[in-house]
Amino acid sequence: MTALLKRIKTKLFIASYKKSLNALEGQYTSAMRGRSLDFDDLREYSIGDEVKDIDWKASARSANPLVKQYVASRKQPVIFVVDGGKNMSAVTDSNETKRDIAISTVGVLGYLAVRHSDSVGLVIGHKQENKRLPNRETESHLERILQAIQFSQEEPAESDIVSQLKYIQKNVKNRTLLVIVADEVPLVPEINTLLKRIQAQHEVLWISIGDGDPLSQVPIGKGIVEDISSGNTIPDYIRMNKKLKEKFLFQETVRKSSIEELVVKAGISHTTIGSEQQVVSKLLKLLERRLHGRRR
Repeated sequence: MTALLKRIKTKLFIASYKKSLNALEGQYTSAMRGRSLDFDDLREYSIGDEVKDIDWKASARSANPLVKQYVASRKQPVIFVVDGGKNMSAVTDSNETKRDIAISTVGVLGYLAVRHSDSVGLVIGHKQENKRLPNRETESHLERILQAIQFSQEEPAESDIVSQLKYIQKNVKNRTLLVIVADEVPLVPEINTLLKRIQAQHEVLWISIGDGDPLSQVPIGKGIVEDISSGNTIPDYIRMNKKLKEKFLFQETVRKSSIEELVVKAGISHTTIGSEQQVVSKLLKLLERRLHGRRR
């Protein structure tokens, strides 16, 4: 196993993550996979498993509750749609690049998918070009996906999630779980229209990588604050203006709330992740919401 996936698995298996990982895996099993009536085996209960699947007789003979495991009625192909543009080189409030957080996010979900024999693929691109890695079920293929995301920083073209959604609509025909990992983009009418068409055929999870606060991220007089997408800089005298700062923070709150509202209206499970430390907990809540949404 090569560097990126090994790093992610090491983080997952440190003691502080063990409980969260068990819960995340249980939610993945419940939310992602179909189930037939064919009994396969027993395994230990994980948070997120259905209580009705507990085998009480077998559990009575064991130190831990056991659940019935069934043969999946179908495998769940997963395609990660990742922003490969220069916006992902921006730094978040945790002082990590959005690209690094995206790699951890795809790594965790991809690892769970491969662990459950689901195939993973990738569509990554920017305004000039989109590339696709086909679906495979191996950890070595997941590593190639993570490397492709990392190497996208070498092509600093403009981010354009619209072109990626158009690519999906045109080229991905079989029903798939699409996991969109992108900058905090405004959901303009064109995106809404594309999402409605895509959702008629696929299931969609949307993960935004949170913006850093440009007004406080760099101390006054200690460096230049630059907008990655436009190249514009924010002078210190603007960051020191209390009224401008309050107005900016208000507009940011409205913008982020509108993104969440539009995604929810579209029936898409959405979360915003601002650091690698948040990846497991945020994904757990996302899968919980997806599972509950499907039950309603």
